[in-house]
Amino acid sequence: MIIEAWDHDIVTNDDFIGRVEGFAFIEDIKSRLTPLNLRRSSTFYENNFRINASMQKICNPSFSGPLCQFFVEHQNTDTMIITSESPNSLNSGLSGSDSNLGGGSAGVKGNSSGHSETDRLEVNQWCARARQLIGDEVCLNRGVCRDSPDGTSYACYCPPEYSGVRCELLNVGTPNVE
Repeated sequence: MIIEAWDHDIVTNDDFIGRVEGFAFIEDIKSRLTPLNLRRSSTFYENNFRINASMQKICNPSFSGPLCQFFVEHQNTDTMIITSESPNSLNSGLSGSDSNLGGGSAGVKGNSSGHSETDRLEVNQWCARARQLIGDEVCLNRGVCRDSPDGTSYACYCPPEYSGVRCELLNVGTPNVE
């Protein structure tokens, strides 16, 4: 990120004071106001200035968690259900039976602990790569990650009540199937 300081007055046309730059990662934001590590950018100005900046994490509506990665369902009763932060929530809906979501068969049998035998379907190389970049929940809301048939990408197969690239959208008006 780049932050510039300007002096807006009517005396001079040259109101640029200086520029600082640095990086910020959402996982580094631990408190309400986290100071940013910034360094002065090289400019032709020889002035002495200082910028203190901090950052606050605010998740988009309907998302929560340390990285804003968990979808929050809003129920008709104004209650909220937050998607589990379990390290293996990807397979939470698959225990005990085969599952057919979005036309693809997961083919995973659950064990007594509720986790899959293959531990998050690691046979899918694109899903495994996405997990390295995104985290354990590539597909949200019990969606299942599967490599595409041509082997060039991956896709999330969502339960009927969800849609979206990562099963992040609640389909309004979808009856709950038990």
